[in-house]
Amino acid sequence: MEQSDEFDDSLDDELPSSVDSMGWWIGGVVGCIALLLLGGAGYLSGLGWFGYRSFFYGSGELYVMNRGDAEASVSVDGREPVVIKPDHYEMLELIGGTSEVLVEQDDDTTTYPIETNHSDAFLRVSNKECLVATNVTPFYGDGKAPDDLEIVERIRSGEHVYVPGSLNVMWPRQNFPDQLSGSGGPGIWVETVGCALFDEPDYLQSYLRVRLQDRLGSGPEGRRRPPPGASP
Repeated sequence: MEQSDEFDDSLDDELPSSVDSMGWWIGGVVGCIALLLLGGAGYLSGLGWFGYRSFFYGSGELYVMNRGDAEASVSVDGREPVVIKPDHYEMLELIGGTSEVLVEQDDDTTTYPIETNHSDAFLRVSNKECLVATNVTPFYGDGKAPDDLEIVERIRSGEHVYVPGSLNVMWPRQNFPDQLSGSGGPGIWVETVGCALFDEPDYLQSYLRVRLQDRLGSGPEGRRRPPPGASP
């Protein structure tokens, strides 16, 4: 009987610690599952595991221009596709880091990797026309405009992706804001031009100055920003 009593006492002493260990183990498993669900939600939404892409690289907008003759279906990082009609554009959400943009048009499927770091981006799904990106930051300073516009990028007809490295971007058919964001980077204005003007720098400067005056002036283009979906 004495041996039986000692055995029962030892069981009583060990039972609570076993229950505590089991509780800690279950809690650890539940915590790991919760972390995986949290990280997986960010991954599935295109933010990366635990949303690291948005944290490190910020977010911006993707300006998609379709100057082709057929509709284009565009999906960013596996999200719901957006249909863009011919001679129209759309603004899509873009998470920083490397995004995969899937374009389906005329029974062809093309994937464009776009890498941004606190910047907007441009995607053209057709080869019509060329574009020029100019730095218009001086026009937001003391008001003294330079004689020549600073051209920072020439986007030729065969080039589809452009990343300006800024969030202060004025795309085709979008008017200029009253002021630039102090943390958004330089003011970049992107305008469509005839490709032949690349070989005529003086004419290109003249054309850009006229277009810039329209955007900054009191004319209709200087006051109005067409909604997404309008023709570029």
